[in-house]
Amino acid sequence: MELNCQFCGHRNRAIARFCGACGRSLDRERSQAERRGQSVLLLLFLLGLWVFFSGPPKFLSKMLPSFVQVKQPIVSLFTDFWESPTEKRMLELKPHQANAVYNMLAPNDIRVVVGRNDDGVYVEGTRAECETMLEFAESLNRKWDCPTSDRKVNWREVRYHMPAKKSESLCHTLSLAGLQEFIECRDGEIVVRGGSREQETIRRISRILRGERF
Repeated sequence: MELNCQFCGHRNRAIARFCGACGRSLDRERSQAERRGQSVLLLLFLLGLWVFFSGPPKFLSKMLPSFVQVKQPIVSLFTDFWESPTEKRMLELKPHQANAVYNMLAPNDIRVVVGRNDDGVYVEGTRAECETMLEFAESLNRKWDCPTSDRKVNWREVRYHMPAKKSESLCHTLSLAGLQEFIECRDGEIVVRGGSREQETIRRISRILRGERF
């Protein structure tokens, strides 16, 4: 890097303290050059953070060769690498319930994989996701707690927000189990009336339907 004297314009070596032509001090020019260099480094650092968390911009992705293109944010590559191993579980459901659960989990934005075989409907996901689906299947085959006088403390009404089609699909699945009195489907939400056990199951199911990771 060369330093230009602000008085005579002479180009001096980077290590020079005084101008070789007029003898003036070059400390001011050196400090300005260092600040410019620090600003460039800071800009590159912030740009690197942005690419790390959000992925490269579209125009840059098109300029890169195909073998170095990144299809998703780099940070998601690490989270996917450390993601919990998946499991496969069969759901014990009646035929009409199995069809409803299969259709409920069919959208591509849901992380839990659903499939069918000769034994019925199965799900694939993390251990927590599979346990949630097993609890949900069990809740479809038992009688929910009613708001009797001795259980009103644990019985409550909770609203769960999700896309309209998914809330309708969840309501339909619960209705097939004869639970109409405990649910109410509205645009973009489902209202569930039940005990703490039922609420916890529906809360986790709503997270699965929203495509959340857990």
